[in-house]
Amino acid sequence: MNELLEFFRKIKETPQLYISEHPSYDEFLSFIGGYIRRLSETDSHISYFMMGFAEFVRDYYHVKSTLRGELTLIKLFTPMENQAFYKFFELMDKYVEYRAEHPLLSL
Repeated sequence: MNELLEFFRKIKETPQLYISEHPSYDEFLSFIGGYIRRLSETDSHISYFMMGFAEFVRDYYHVKSTLRGELTLIKLFTPMENQAFYKFFELMDKYVEYRAEHPLLSL
């Protein structure tokens, strides 16, 4: 889990090294999708963590279900592509904090 969160931190701090000079949320989702899939092959906790984050995003936006994926909600509710990029990290920070406050979710 720490590897994933550390990687997200690096992307947030220097998106031009991983995505582009002007962060695109769509490019970011494509990029991390492959990375998360690779990590999930060796660490099943990553999948559970990301499913929990997806549910957190759905709850944050008060949406019961979505056909296109919960992480696309961030873009739908954020007016600009680069703002959606940074909103992802804001929500991830809130989710990590939430999990720290509710340790039973980490099981």
